[in-house]
Amino acid sequence: MNKTVLLGLNAFPPGSIPSSLTTTINGNAAQTPVDTLEVSLTRLCHHMFLDTRGQLPPRPNPFFSFYKGFVTSGLPLEFVEGGLGSHKEARIAESMTVGKAFCRWFLDTHFGIKHFAHMEHVIGQTAPSLYGRVRVLRVAKGDTPDYLCSDGVHNPSLAEAKGRQQGSISFTNADFASWRQQVRRVEVVDELGNTISVKANIVATRFRIETEGSRIQSKLFAEDPETEGTRDLDKEVFLKALRASRSTTDSLLGDTSTTESRSDDTAPLEAPESLPYSISILRNGSLLTPASFMELETVDEF
Repeated sequence: MNKTVLLGLNAFPPGSIPSSLTTTINGNAAQTPVDTLEVSLTRLCHHMFLDTRGQLPPRPNPFFSFYKGFVTSGLPLEFVEGGLGSHKEARIAESMTVGKAFCRWFLDTHFGIKHFAHMEHVIGQTAPSLYGRVRVLRVAKGDTPDYLCSDGVHNPSLAEAKGRQQGSISFTNADFASWRQQVRRVEVVDELGNTISVKANIVATRFRIETEGSRIQSKLFAEDPETEGTRDLDKEVFLKALRASRSTTDSLLGDTSTTESRSDDTAPLEAPESLPYSISILRNGSLLTPASFMELETVDEF
């Protein structure tokens, strides 16, 4: 089941918008962002289950069976009255749950970010190897970003997710300014203690309820600022951590045919197109590593 939402992008550096989010207008080769996104509710609920339960969903996913009954039949995403909560506290909680799912789905689908660690599990600690073994440190009081993220190949990043069904969202309002402050309340340091500059994605989604006026539409707002830092994460540091991750994964899976060569830190390693998910791999139905660092396994739901 697919639905559509409007899209707004802000502060993306030139050339950084992926082709899946751009279109060509009158033959102009310049990056022109699309204004509408097609969203798979199946994939959205896949992310939602992972985010809230810390493990892969069963098949069929009960979240999909549940939420599909609360959206209207039209193509634009629209929830029935009460579909995201019958009272204020429920509406806030449901909106945030769905908002986080939208953030993860968006970053996974269009930016290849497939690894998400909840900030409460990594702040002040050394993150797993697929995140480059960086540390996230609090530098100011207040709320922090929701996630430390990684695509498993390049630099780690931060993400802040928001979802609401009442009130407006815009890149110029006070709320968005406060969300920018959240990502500035932490800094990311490498294994040597150097502060590094990372992307700090802010993804906020406003959901339409069927009883609202026609001017209100579901819309996803995404901004791509960077945190302050002296440099990017050193590629060799990241690849060294990646080698350790791959070696650990092979050992856990009992794959001895490649463990020896991969455990050699001097062996050449090219960034692969897809990585073994050392945190999300399942074997005989059991998690191989703690669920607190559960990540998305990009498998089709049906």
